Amino acid sequence: MDCRKDYWIPINQKYNLKIKDFLIQFYAPDADYKLIFTSKLFHTDLKVINDSFYFVGPSLYQSSVEETFNFKKDENKKLIYIFLGELIYKEISFYKFFFEAFGDSKEYQVVINIGKTENIKDLGDIPLNFTVFNSVPLKKILSITDVFISNGQINTIFEVSLYKMPMIIIPEHDTQPENGILIKKYKAGICLDDEDEEINSDLIKKSVETYLANKEKYKK
Repeated sequence: MDCRKDYWIPINQKYNLKIKDFLIQFYAPDADYKLIFTSKLFHTDLKVINDSFYFVGPSLYQSSVEETFNFKKDENKKLIYIFLGELIYKEISFYKFFFEAFGDSKEYQVVINIGKTENIKDLGDIPLNFTVFNSVPLKKILSITDVFISNGQINTIFEVSLYKMPMIIIPEHDTQPENGILIKKYKAGICLDDEDEEINSDLIKKSVETYLANKEKYKK
């Protein structure tokens, strides 16, 4: 899309109108300075970017559960943290793939953040090495996490990147698949796209093993 200010001039002149394209105004408003709370690396269409855009990185906040979160890691196991955000197209039963992959494992301990809108009881029987929360403070959990699995929400990606934590992305909707593609492009983790391969417990387990084997490369 051409985002110059004269984008609509031919139409306006022909019909004597004063139309401004909504997307242009939203993504490239007429302002002297634009503060963008992401990274320029995630803006693939550079035609809309000029010297008035300043990429300042994510805006972080302290979670209200920061002080009360007292989860203890089993030092004899690798900790997997899973945060898929709000499930829209996937059922809550999707989490059972993780139960099948890592349930009662002597190698892995798993924390799942299912979000505030889901009911933990809907998960049914939860394996003993799993702990499920409706909210988890990111800073605290990442300080002890070995593997991070996300849905590819852009805010989560940028917050996690500040802690130099690579990620496994299982995208669901909106820009998440595109974000996953960029994570693969920049070799910052793994993206599991169900359009390319059916997501199941075996694929998830294999991806975690690949992640751990290449974590230091992803960090760079």
